[in-house]
Amino acid sequence: MSNPIRESSGSRLKQIIGKLDEKEGRPPLTQSAAQPTSLPAPFAPPTWKPTGNPRRRPTARAQSEAAPQADSGWERFKGFAILFSFIVNMIFVSILIVVIAFAFQIKKNIAGPLISGLYGGFVQMDAAHIQTMIPVNTTVEVNDTLSVAFDLPLQQNTNVVLSEPTLITGASVSIAGGVLQLNNAPTTIFLPRGTVLPVTLNLTVPVSQTVPVSLSVPISIPVAVDIPLDQTELHEPFSNLRDLFAPYYNVVSLLPDSWGELVGLK
Repeated sequence: MSNPIRESSGSRLKQIIGKLDEKEGRPPLTQSAAQPTSLPAPFAPPTWKPTGNPRRRPTARAQSEAAPQADSGWERFKGFAILFSFIVNMIFVSILIVVIAFAFQIKKNIAGPLISGLYGGFVQMDAAHIQTMIPVNTTVEVNDTLSVAFDLPLQQNTNVVLSEPTLITGASVSIAGGVLQLNNAPTTIFLPRGTVLPVTLNLTVPVSQTVPVSLSVPISIPVAVDIPLDQTELHEPFSNLRDLFAPYYNVVSLLPDSWGELVGLK
């Protein structure tokens, strides 16, 4: 019979040697290699087989052989990532340059003239005046009284009819006829009513009278008109439109027109 104490100590030694071999990466000892040559056959320990999980950790040699492969894969990935990032950045910069150049053209040819024209037009419309000549064709009815005061010179020959009998004294009469002869004899003459006497009028007649006036006067005259729009009802809509475009006008005015203005050279 074999000694159990010797067998237990031998198995423990084999286990320790196997663990050291696993750590150093050496293959486990076989029964022939582990069996000492000096021991007789009856005292040879049983063949040792590793127990536990058959999946072993990679050895130091395997790790050293796998490290260059991992490093070369990482280097290839870094190179690809750098190249891809460079290409993407170049495409992005190219697109950005094209967009900025296109924005210059939009501001110069579309946005600038359109928004500036609208804003300036509403400002000018609010400050404008309506100046024109309006022809007036109408008829004016005049109903009034007119005071008249003037001196009327009167000089003419006319006939005067006596409205009552008239006695004329201190007259001289000359009669030549028949047996009666008178020459400038003073006498008194009696003229009956209705006697017509030729007379010469030479006098100034003062006239003072109120005359009623009723006329229809046609009128056709041009009338000059000057109406400031900021004093009419159009002021509010023009102001609202001007304030509506003011923010866009300010933004467009601040945008650069060229690359020189963008980088601050102009």
